[in-house]
Amino acid sequence: MAHVQAGTVSHHPSGDRAALIVDIGVAALIRPHVVISGVAPSRGEEITERVAGALGASNGAEPDWLWCGRHALRTLRVDVGRGGEHATPTSLDLAIAVGILAATAAIPAVALEGVVFWGALGLDGALRAPRGALAVARRVRDLGLTLVCPSSEVQGLLRWLPDLRVAGAVDLEDLIAGLREGLRLAEPLAAPPPPGRPSLGLEDGAWSPEVVDTAVAAVAARKPLLLTSSPGCGAAMLAARLPGIMPAMTDGERLDVATRASLTGLEPDAPAVMSRPFRAPHYSVTFAGLRAEAELARGGVLLLCDVEFFSGAALDYAFCLLPADVLLVCSSHAPEDLSRVRGRHPFRFEAALALKDGRLRGQTTKQTTTAEARARVAAAWADAGTAHTGATPAP
Repeated sequence: MAHVQAGTVSHHPSGDRAALIVDIGVAALIRPHVVISGVAPSRGEEITERVAGALGASNGAEPDWLWCGRHALRTLRVDVGRGGEHATPTSLDLAIAVGILAATAAIPAVALEGVVFWGALGLDGALRAPRGALAVARRVRDLGLTLVCPSSEVQGLLRWLPDLRVAGAVDLEDLIAGLREGLRLAEPLAAPPPPGRPSLGLEDGAWSPEVVDTAVAAVAARKPLLLTSSPGCGAAMLAARLPGIMPAMTDGERLDVATRASLTGLEPDAPAVMSRPFRAPHYSVTFAGLRAEAELARGGVLLLCDVEFFSGAALDYAFCLLPADVLLVCSSHAPEDLSRVRGRHPFRFEAALALKDGRLRGQTTKQTTTAEARARVAAAWADAGTAHTGATPAP
């Protein structure tokens, strides 16, 4: 197979620019019929093209019979297995390629025992990391297996899971050599922990003591909070500071937050992942989108700004099915329009907070500091038996 790479730049409507590498492969026109069951036909065709390109670009990887004309009618069947329709399509590339190599005796089949292969393949055979590396690594570790993934992900995974058995490879050719000679497990390198995102403090806003005390009480009791104010009075600004008055996350909570973030494509060591989450979806979010936002907000705060404009299905989920470790904060600039929300869920708001002109009133009085608020919340969570557990205290 002939292979070239071309560079380009994509322009996002927001004005951002991102460099892209486009793989271009030219393969023989005669190939066997490949059937991949367990995934959608369109996804199966994409996987076939990537795997074929990677096998053709790797020296010694392409079986003699696989793409030869005299065997053009040969059928190659691949069964992804249960759950394949839910997997990221590109994450199946490496496992399918290695399975083909083992089935054609290009690599010893015994080398595949107890090993999980995870990664996407380029047309040049390079290994790339799909989303969800940390989630896959946690599952592999729990099963007591060995993970093979792109080398770029190895040290990041070992920082979170030091006991993980993992080996990395740069491309398919590098992996084939490792399987023939024996996989070399990676060792974690000493590195300082990544810094967290600076938490926002209550001192940034001039709210009145009543406003701050009510908000702190809602966080301490893990009760939903309703903020009603005129525009510009700082309701969303106050909600964004509530994660900063919660106790620091434990290692287990931080690992859970990083795992969920990795499924969205964020780096597990990103500063936003190292702090308690804060999510604020737009009121046009769908039911499925709000479920995803709620999962990303676990251990932190979920803000529904202009709550009266959210759909009925989204409100049903937010008020009835929200995970217990998510603090729900709703804000509205039109209290007279909340009748639909209150009529649908009349008993869901345990605390109501009026923020009208709250910032102005707070300029002349002493305000609760972030450290004082955090101490009050930590004491309340400890008394309720929920400190660092994410559970909701009993009403």
